[in-house]
Amino acid sequence: FYNQFHKSGSKILALEKNFKIKIEGKVITGKIDRVDALKEGEIEIIDYKTGSLPDERKLRKSFQLSIYALAANQSHTFNKPFSNITLSFIFLNEGKKISFKKESDEIEETKQKILDTISKIEALEFEPKVGPHCDFCPFRILCPAWQ
Repeated sequence: FYNQFHKSGSKILALEKNFKIKIEGKVITGKIDRVDALKEGEIEIIDYKTGSLPDERKLRKSFQLSIYALAANQSHTFNKPFSNITLSFIFLNEGKKISFKKESDEIEETKQKILDTISKIEALEFEPKVGPHCDFCPFRILCPAWQ
């Protein structure tokens, strides 16, 4: 990883950066793995992954990195326009980096998805999504998908 992705002179702005996003009075929080300064006021948000590399089209639709872009746009975080935010996944097992930017329509979709998700949580609507993660879920015994 170090030999492949470390650039001398890299300027790390934050590691494990906490953030808070407020949308229409609703608040979500999270943590970004890494944020680097790039040229001319731009930043790169980096998320490290240890799993296998999915299809690049799927990666570009990442809800997670869209949320990180929203956070970096906030005045109390990095106050960057979306055009100055590069989003990157680094797949450690594969030794591959995928980078992209988000368009304003994608950001609006992300805001709406956040609001929809918050509404479902507030209404106690938790639809089970069966998958390999179920084997490790502590709530499996209570889950309607397994009853």
